[in-house]
Amino acid sequence: MRRTLWLILLAAGALMASCDRTPTLYEVEATPDPPGGGTVSPADSTVEEGRTLRLQAVPSEGYRFVRWSGDRTDSTNPLEFKVDRDYSLMAEFQLKEYELDVDTVGEGGVTQQVVAADDYRHGTVVELAAVPAEGWHFVEWTGDLQSTQDTVQVQMQGPKKITAVFEIDRFDLVVNSEGNGSVSQQVVAADSTTYDWGSLVELTAQPDEGHHFVEWSGDLEGSENPARITVKGPRQVNAHFAINTYELSLQADGPGSVSRSPDLEEYEHGTEVEIEAKPNVGYKFTEWTGDFEGTANPATVVMDGSKQIKAAFTIKTYPLTVNVTGEGEVTREPDQEQYEHGTKVKLSASADDHFEFVKWGGAQSGTANTVTLTMDGQKTVHATFQRLFVIMPLGNSLTHDPGSRERLWNLLTGDGYRVDFVGDQDRPKKNISIPDTDHEGVPGITIKGISDKIVGVLGRHNPRYVNLMVGTNDIVWGYNETAQSMADRWNELVQKILDNTPSHTYVVAATIPPATSKIVGDPSMDERDRAEHIADYNEALRSHVNQRQQDGDNIILADVYAELNVDDHLSGDGVHLNEEGFQVMGTVYYKALMFLLSL
Repeated sequence: MRRTLWLILLAAGALMASCDRTPTLYEVEATPDPPGGGTVSPADSTVEEGRTLRLQAVPSEGYRFVRWSGDRTDSTNPLEFKVDRDYSLMAEFQLKEYELDVDTVGEGGVTQQVVAADDYRHGTVVELAAVPAEGWHFVEWTGDLQSTQDTVQVQMQGPKKITAVFEIDRFDLVVNSEGNGSVSQQVVAADSTTYDWGSLVELTAQPDEGHHFVEWSGDLEGSENPARITVKGPRQVNAHFAINTYELSLQADGPGSVSRSPDLEEYEHGTEVEIEAKPNVGYKFTEWTGDFEGTANPATVVMDGSKQIKAAFTIKTYPLTVNVTGEGEVTREPDQEQYEHGTKVKLSASADDHFEFVKWGGAQSGTANTVTLTMDGQKTVHATFQRLFVIMPLGNSLTHDPGSRERLWNLLTGDGYRVDFVGDQDRPKKNISIPDTDHEGVPGITIKGISDKIVGVLGRHNPRYVNLMVGTNDIVWGYNETAQSMADRWNELVQKILDNTPSHTYVVAATIPPATSKIVGDPSMDERDRAEHIADYNEALRSHVNQRQQDGDNIILADVYAELNVDDHLSGDGVHLNEEGFQVMGTVYYKALMFLLSL
């Protein structure tokens, strides 16, 4: 009856696989915007679902390609994407803009008739007029324009740098002297207090440092200095002086503020003023510039003249340290040694093969692979990766029984690894103590039965390790076939597994346990024949595994047969394992996986 059910299932699967699916077609329309800005190739397409379409945007002269819009927004050109529905897209073009750099040599300026910005669109005509300063004249244009006309027109077909050259006006200065005479400077070398009548005396007020002359009083009035007085009798003159006062201008060069103490509008000569720079959040004070220099903060300024002082502030920068536990890497964007305050850094954790990202620690928390970190100080981030065993238990009733899977799960998780069993089967044969019940163990299945369905199963679950144990049913039901022939069919199944899995997937190839019972299988096959057949089959499996390892295939032997004996590890039916046998089976799988980690 079991053979009949298997044949019915095989026929149904073949009938379903023979059904064809009519492909779905979609329309893709692509147009330029504006129409004269460029072209799109192809403009209209009819594409089969799932196909990759390549669109090329070609700008017209004077235009540049900006982006795709409509049903897809992208700046990639050419654009490639898989078609999964109807699409209407626009290729956006924009007139090119060019910079017009106008310099001057000498005193003068240049006016531009079109003055909307420093950049001009392709084809713009700009009128330049050279305007010399007073006492200067225009000579010529140099650079990307050669001309001596003071007003010219330039058509913008690319970036241009033009210089207007001016020269100073020059005149002859003729000095004539008429008559006898000269200009002399009177130098007073000594003081005198007694003068002849009618003497003309020049008085010069000389204030001390930090003071200034204000006015004369007494027999001489006014504020002119020097001043003259005619002596025609006793005279008394008073010179009035006052202390200087100065303004103090404080400015912040960057985000921050500056305070002063005392805070006055003007300061007398010699006053000491304490100034203090106060940076905004995320910034730091670097130095004083202007009429006071230094880095002390606060600082003391002695007022000996009017002063303009600036406090320079710069943004803070911080290092970001990323530590990794496990096998994987963390990329940062932007990737810099130092980050300015407020910079947002995107951290992306990528696990190596057979690992998975677990969590962030330190200055960043969470479990998402990609996070954004705001730099507001020096930070250290930890990325933790954990070994991940994505295992497909593949085989017959020996795999269907949860005993070996429970043992393997407990050993791996006890070492701190994470385990994910995968497969289409999730209903255990009996109660199971682990949370993951997925597997691909089908009672009664043969090598061919697994081979017929393995491609679809692998595609659905993408395992990293395939724990393969199969062949017992081939032997107990196929006595007339040689063990080598069965092992060769097993080897073809292994190749099929390797061909339909990623390059990092490993096949953990298990030998099958011994069997002694006549209760199941070909009745003409006695216990001794069955034992020899199984021994020969396992030896052929070892040979295939050894050859594949020499060829560089991802395969390792889990020699379950070598660790079992019929007296201690078989159940009452002589074919299946008892609880202790399943424990041994799970342990052998575990040792094989640990050996892989040591390579």
